[in-house]
Amino acid sequence: MRVYLRKSVIKTIQPEVLDELLTTTLVGMRFYKDLFGIQYQFNKYDQIFVPEFNMGAMENVACVTHSEAMLRRG
Repeated sequence: MRVYLRKSVIKTIQPEVLDELLTTTLVGMRFYKDLFGIQYQFNKYDQIFVPEFNMGAMENVACVTHSEAMLRRG
């Protein structure tokens, strides 16, 4: 599982925010595995934060693209 950000954005994000993002994702994956009895079926799962993305997020197989505006900065 990976999170991609621009270098200029990484400087504005506290490490706890990324830890929380990854933890929340893992908890969600475990929840749905327990609910449906099916484990995540792909070898990877990436989350990419991009500038000027006109939607909140776009889900694709093994990769979710988010707007940078969704990041909590500190």
